[in-house]
Amino acid sequence: SLMMVLDLVGVVMVLQELFVTPFVLAWDIPTSRPLSIFAWVTFLYWLTDFILCFNTGVYVNGHLVFNRLIIAKTYLKNSCILDCGLLASDIVSLILQASGEQTTLVRYA
Repeated sequence: SLMMVLDLVGVVMVLQELFVTPFVLAWDIPTSRPLSIFAWVTFLYWLTDFILCFNTGVYVNGHLVFNRLIIAKTYLKNSCILDCGLLASDIVSLILQASGEQTTLVRYA
């Protein structure tokens, strides 16, 4: 199904962030075009995932519910704040990357 494919793509995105990002930061590797493109693809994936979370059914008292208001309330209570924080950090990272200041600022943080 589509959700299974998106979940598998998510695993690839997480693996990329776990291995490539520390490698780039540790050895101060300049951002190349492929790394920049992959950063944007990763951001767009997480943004899409964020939006889809508002359209994914949830279980309430053992029943699968597709009511969007209940889905939104459940998502806002559970993991929305974490997802918003991660999206915000990706936005800041992309802005810093575009300005050429990313690795310098991250090292001092």
